[in-house]
Amino acid sequence: MFSSSSSNNSNGAVVAAANGDASASSRAADSNGSSISVVGGQLRLAAVDGALAVQAGVHLPPWLTEPFNPLAGNAGSMAGTGADPAGLLRVYLKHGRLVDAAKLVRGYLESWQMQGPLLRGQAAAVWIPLQEIELLHASLVAGAQRASSRQLINEAEVLGLWSEILEACLQDHVTLVRSDNDKLGAVVPSGGRGLIGPVGMVF
Repeated sequence: MFSSSSSNNSNGAVVAAANGDASASSRAADSNGSSISVVGGQLRLAAVDGALAVQAGVHLPPWLTEPFNPLAGNAGSMAGTGADPAGLLRVYLKHGRLVDAAKLVRGYLESWQMQGPLLRGQAAAVWIPLQEIELLHASLVAGAQRASSRQLINEAEVLGLWSEILEACLQDHVTLVRSDNDKLGAVVPSGGRGLIGPVGMVF
């Protein structure tokens, strides 16, 4: 009887150890996969930066930029694994790709707005600094003014249009965040966690 009980305990210990090893292996695999994705995202950013450094107006192939698309990720995270849209925004600003930068920001703002209130209230995986969006807007306005002074009418109209689009998207974002916060405040007790607002960081 004692021998049988000991054997069962031993088998249980072995199963537990095996399950623990499997769990540890799974966590290690997830960690390695995440690290590889981050490195891949950094390499992709370096490739975009390098290509634009050689020729700022070069056409960027879709396979290089699509992983940064908000639709490339899972609902709520709004980014492909390892993607760094804030990093891509900085690269676009660095090389004067203002329209591409504006399209990137609009995509993330609109993607975030299409999520349900509960998903919008979660701490997001992707942050785009509000200061950089404001810098982009100022650059679009200044670029439109410079183009107009040089009689580059088409360029002035395009940059002016995107400055207006970006401003409207930001206003919609702020309005939606305030609305979500007001709704949450009605159901969350005093001292409860509110939604992430637009101050400092977007998303």
